[in-house]
Amino acid sequence: MKHSMTYDGLIILCRNWRGYPWKHKLVNGILDINLASKMSCSAAARMYLDGKTKKILFGSGKTAGKENRSETEGMKTYLLRKFPTIPEEDILTQETNLDTYQELDENLRVASQNGLVNLALMTVDTQIPRCKAYFEKQRRYLDYFSTEEEFSRQNPRYKKLAVKYQDSIGVKYYETFKEFALRGLQKLGITGKFTVPIARLVRR
Repeated sequence: MKHSMTYDGLIILCRNWRGYPWKHKLVNGILDINLASKMSCSAAARMYLDGKTKKILFGSGKTAGKENRSETEGMKTYLLRKFPTIPEEDILTQETNLDTYQELDENLRVASQNGLVNLALMTVDTQIPRCKAYFEKQRRYLDYFSTEEEFSRQNPRYKKLAVKYQDSIGVKYYETFKEFALRGLQKLGITGKFTVPIARLVRR
């Protein structure tokens, strides 16, 4: 897969909360993001610090309910805490959506508003095929980065964490079923607002 040297913006798809869908995990009374989200934040920060992207884009709403912070807020807070040298103004966010396709559309809107043209997307392996198919249907062609691969590149020890994630029950069963179901809906032309109830059914 051919990648440009520098991107105007790197879109990071938010992942589910830690322990979700079986339970929510609170750390000091605040909903904690899961391992996949932490890996994405770390990999995105490294790409930014290495000069591979000028901006980082997060975008997902309050998928754990109105009483909890949004996934976007959780990931942005984590990234800035772990990588304090990254300027907050270089992290662009929106948190209005509850659905992956809407998340993609909103991130493109934010990118356009900020004059970002050359874009890439980073997410976990199970989600890349669906994102790619969705964008290609719109004749949009981005570069794609695997969260697991980019995270593992940073440190040999990190590869163990990436493997732990890929071998987890959540990926083997829940994520695999969810992606299979939503890709099937996409092939049938059912996207956008119709995916929201299904996403809730499979516990996005």
